[in-house]
Amino acid sequence: MAQTLRPSVVPILEEARAARVLAGHRGWRASVTAETCHHYLTLNAEDVRPRRTEFKCAPPIRNNNRIMLTKAKLWEYIRDGRLDLVTSDHLPSVPELKGSDFLKAWGGIDSLQFDLSLFWTEATARGLGLSAASRYLSAGPAHLAGLQERKGALRPGLDADLIFFDPNAAFFVTPEIIRYKNKVYLPITYFVLKQFHATDD
Repeated sequence: MAQTLRPSVVPILEEARAARVLAGHRGWRASVTAETCHHYLTLNAEDVRPRRTEFKCAPPIRNNNRIMLTKAKLWEYIRDGRLDLVTSDHLPSVPELKGSDFLKAWGGIDSLQFDLSLFWTEATARGLGLSAASRYLSAGPAHLAGLQERKGALRPGLDADLIFFDPNAAFFVTPEIIRYKNKVYLPITYFVLKQFHATDD
């Protein structure tokens, strides 16, 4: 008897063997959605400094090894279309829950406000453009949520959710520009991020 596969999501794909299984079974991949998060596409383990619990997340940021998917390998998967979407994994925390002890600190990274800028900055550095941003940040999430007939593309009848931006503009992340309530954020002021502006539909 043929088996019927229920729609499934592989969240935060970061294990190399699991990625190879997904890549090798295209016959049932339509029932399985695989995603990763912006901080895995932006950071390396070498960026995580001692006692900087702003970087704590689950699974943790990886270094270069054969078992786990590194930043470079994840971008290779993005380029090859092996993933379906990129998400924020936004897990906000008050400063008191972070502290300086990695074992006790809240495991989450705030990034929702900067996701598009993070993706665009890293993608353009690898020669990827608007089609990649649209696929992984718009069309992919819309399909996962079952909203592909309302969101995720520029077609007649769909919501016209648009952005405009200067591809040469950039900014530094500082507490003053953060719009979410708790100003716990990655100390990534050494990243120059591309600036985006939203529009109404």
